[in-house]
Amino acid sequence: MRNINELGVSVRVKKDLPYTPYPDEIIFVDGAHTIKVERWRIDYYKDFISGLLNVPEGYAESYGTLIIEMLKRPEFWEFFSDEERHDIESELVDKFNFRQYLLPQVLADNLRPSIFIYDDEDTSGYHRFIQFEVDRHGLLSTLNDVLLYMDSRDKTAALSYERESAIEAERNDVIAELRQKVMQLEAYIREYESKLMKMGMNRNDIKVAVCTDSDEMGLYISKRGKFFITKNGNPTEQEIRLSPLDKAVYMLFLRHPEGINFSFLPDYREELMEIYRSLMNYRTTASMQKSIDDVTDPTNNSINEKCARIRRAFISALGQYKASAFFIAGPRGGAKKIALERRLVCQEQ
Repeated sequence: MRNINELGVSVRVKKDLPYTPYPDEIIFVDGAHTIKVERWRIDYYKDFISGLLNVPEGYAESYGTLIIEMLKRPEFWEFFSDEERHDIESELVDKFNFRQYLLPQVLADNLRPSIFIYDDEDTSGYHRFIQFEVDRHGLLSTLNDVLLYMDSRDKTAALSYERESAIEAERNDVIAELRQKVMQLEAYIREYESKLMKMGMNRNDIKVAVCTDSDEMGLYISKRGKFFITKNGNPTEQEIRLSPLDKAVYMLFLRHPEGINFSFLPDYREELMEIYRSLMNYRTTASMQKSIDDVTDPTNNSINEKCARIRRAFISALGQYKASAFFIAGPRGGAKKIALERRLVCQEQ
């Protein structure tokens, strides 16, 4: 078996990429197409590519064309609503040439068909991607390499999650104590605000004169299950990109501010499936049931991988400091919870 680190090559992409890349995004690039795919949809692509690779020689000149042809098949869309189909199609085919943003130029000029995974932003502000070179007949094998690489990255993140989770729990206790102090301070502020208003100042004047409040960050969940960061109660365009299963896990912990011990997750299996089905147009498949069984199995590492991926998504959007209140965290062997105050969470009905 090849070493995980040998599967892909790190490459740099120019700063002015015409969209914001996000973790676990997969990009197919060849001479004709640039196609973006979210990780959780890859199983659909693998199934159809398996069939398409058996077509006669010369059916298509590139795997980008193969995928475009695949999207024309009605059976591909049978599990999606019309609204979801519109969203998927609008996300998949991007009208820009990814290769022109690659560095160095010699790589862009000689690029063979490849799959790229977004990695991170380097210290110079350039985007860093992991490149997997592929040809048409090796596409399915390369997709398996891609998923192997991503699963390995998740497992590494999951190991650090348990260690960091305990630190986060202690940090959240300190934050809770600090909030109590802040509430006491706010009482004093209201007292002095009242005095100033009696002296002829209005609240806006007082705020301009003395207030140093920073934006209060929260979470807005749309009717279609999309996550957006809020500032001072107002939704922003900053979306937290997660798979439906990751979102279902997060929403389960939002429902239980008291926290959930991972050992008791089997008790929440039906509730988690209910949330998951609501995000998947209320359908149930064998693969969905297996995913729920895995993530609620205390002997399986799936829940740690999901929490690590959620953690990574919020850090990518907000940075370590602001994101910490959004993590699912807790002491080793104890209840894991989301520290974010529920008054800062709004779910569209």
